[in-house]
Amino acid sequence: MKDLFADLRAVVSRISGSNLKRDKVLRQVKAYEKDMKRAGIDPAKISQLDFVKPLAANEATIEEWMFRLCVVRLLRGDFSDWTGWE
Repeated sequence: MKDLFADLRAVVSRISGSNLKRDKVLRQVKAYEKDMKRAGIDPAKISQLDFVKPLAANEATIEEWMFRLCVVRLLRGDFSDWTGWE
């Protein structure tokens, strides 16, 4: 079963820069997760594209987020979903 939030936290942990920047983004991820729970949305049942749209500022960053999530899955050894590699 896919866990997009675990993948997203793994992507954020690899952000270059200060710990402050990483902590800020991790807080945003936590808030996004709470918002989805409040709305009754199960992240395991939505597409990766729908998951990253609120995170991205434009089309180029949507592709970047999708690619990064794919790379994290591949690094974890999960080769079942290649969405984002394109």
